[in-house]
Amino acid sequence: MAEERGQVRTMVTRRVDELSIAYQALAKKSRSYGRIAVIFKVCVVVLGAFVAFHDSTMVIFGSANAVIHLCASVLIAVLAALEAALQLERKAERLNIIATKCRNVKRLAESELVKIDATTSVESIKEAELKMLDDLDHHFQEIQDQTAALKVNAVQLLATPYSERKK
Repeated sequence: MAEERGQVRTMVTRRVDELSIAYQALAKKSRSYGRIAVIFKVCVVVLGAFVAFHDSTMVIFGSANAVIHLCASVLIAVLAALEAALQLERKAERLNIIATKCRNVKRLAESELVKIDATTSVESIKEAELKMLDDLDHHFQEIQDQTAALKVNAVQLLATPYSERKK
């Protein structure tokens, strides 16, 4: 009986650890997408300003001015289209929300473990831990589904289960 309880507690703590790893991975991916989105926007603004001052740049570039402005205009269109198609800023926001959810669920789970140990009778601990394990599995499945809905490879991004992890 004590061994079974230990196995359940081990699985619960592993799920909590996986949530922590998922939080870190999602937050990192969110920052990455956010940086790329900002770079796209800065490039579009800088190139747009360059194109807007077409007459001023004539002195610098001379006869090549028209070709350079055409290239800058095409680059603006490409960057704007990529940003619209990839929706990196939206993905960064959503991943940040999911990462925050991971952190919050992790904190709630850690608190719940302390409450179980402090207030639950020895006979009821296993039942409470099993319910908690089911809840954690449900939360983790939601997190994976939401991540996949953003077209982010959740399997690659999120940690593998302990049984598959190299020691």
